[in-house]
Amino acid sequence: MYTGRALPGTSEHETGLAIDATGGDGRCPAEDCFGETKKSIWLEEHATEYGFIIRYPKGKEAITGYKYEPWHLRFVGKSIALEIMKKELHFKNNLIQNQLINNKKRQFPLGA
Repeated sequence: MYTGRALPGTSEHETGLAIDATGGDGRCPAEDCFGETKKSIWLEEHATEYGFIIRYPKGKEAITGYKYEPWHLRFVGKSIALEIMKKELHFKNNLIQNQLINNKKRQFPLGA
C-alpha cells in the first residue's frame, strides 16, 4: 500500500478533478486526524450532492493502493457520485467503470 505522495506526473490534482479539503482552521490539513473532525464527517455525508467522492475511503486500501485519505476529494459528477455512494462501490471498481460510465455513454477521465 502506498502511504506517501504521488510521484510527479501521477497526481489526480494535476487533472484539476481532485482537491484536498481542510477544516479552514489550520488543524489537521491532509492528515489522518482530519477524518475525526465534524467537517470531515459532513464532507463524507454530503460530498456526493456536489459531485465529489472521498477518493481513498477507509477500508478500501487494498483496492486503491492508498491509505485512507478523508481529505482527498475527486470530482466525478453528481449522478456518478450518487451511484457510487448508493451501491457502496469504489471509483476504481470495474463495475463502476463499465456499468455507470460506459452504459451512460459518458466521456469521463477516470485517472488513477
